[in-house]
Amino acid sequence: MAVKRKRKRYRGRRLRPQFILFCAVMVALVCGLVLLLRRAPVFRHDNATAVPSGDPVAGEVSTIPAGYISAEGDIHSGSLILVSNDHPYTFPAEVELVTTLEQNISGYMARDYTVKQEKAAFTAFDSLFRAFAAATGKQDVNISSAYRSYDEQQEVYAASAAENGRDHADSYVTQPGCSEHHTGLAVDLTRYDVRTGHSYDFTGDGEYGWIHTHGPEYGIVMRYAADKEPITGIAEESWHLRYVGVPHAAYMAEHNLCLEEYLDLLRDYPVSNPLRYNGFYMYFCPDGQLLVPESGDYTVSGNNVDGFIVTVQ
Repeated sequence: MAVKRKRKRYRGRRLRPQFILFCAVMVALVCGLVLLLRRAPVFRHDNATAVPSGDPVAGEVSTIPAGYISAEGDIHSGSLILVSNDHPYTFPAEVELVTTLEQNISGYMARDYTVKQEKAAFTAFDSLFRAFAAATGKQDVNISSAYRSYDEQQEVYAASAAENGRDHADSYVTQPGCSEHHTGLAVDLTRYDVRTGHSYDFTGDGEYGWIHTHGPEYGIVMRYAADKEPITGIAEESWHLRYVGVPHAAYMAEHNLCLEEYLDLLRDYPVSNPLRYNGFYMYFCPDGQLLVPESGDYTVSGNNVDGFIVTVQ
């Protein structure tokens, strides 16, 4: 007799709520981890520095180009610093100055032993005035003022205001703490007649125009020109000369730029696209992003505003 076998029924097991919740949590964690990894910065190495990939923030150096290294500097020091009523001078803890009359000068004079200059500026002015004397035979150029402390500038401003009025003082004399004379890079000139003991204004007229014409060859410019008064805020001062360095003075003279205009121009020339002139190239680095060549001759100057100018020869 045939025996009928009963077919087993298999009922589907219901998933427990706790298991469903566990799976949902795990899926959420995995998705979150994938999203986090996609957003994490990817680092690449370039010339011993590592920076996040992606679009760089405007004005920032995202990588260091080959042949350059990162460096630190002081934006408040250097031959190209802008010092004015809008950009006060930051006095350093120590100032390296030379007393003009203690040097072996020839072909010009200095008022007295209080006349002091920044070392590189002295060398440039000394060479310029010696060359002027050799070219013209005139040796009556006199440095009447160079470096000034804060208190000395305060005295000069007060004396000018008392003698000529506040408006006149504001046109020709910067406020204490805001004078180029604080840097030791600037000089005021007169003409001194040793026969009579009288001093005369230095106007740059006649043969004395040689100094204005040839000054840029020595890194020196007439700082305050008549046509630049709206920019500098100072009336024309033919007697006030400023050392900015070679080749900057020559470029400024050739293109009729005052220091304010020149520094604005240099901001358009980063390390990747330097300004090339007379065998030099110059570029601007924002503060905190100074890059200098790994080798070779170069100088760095702050602009006393927002960055550095690197000059490479």
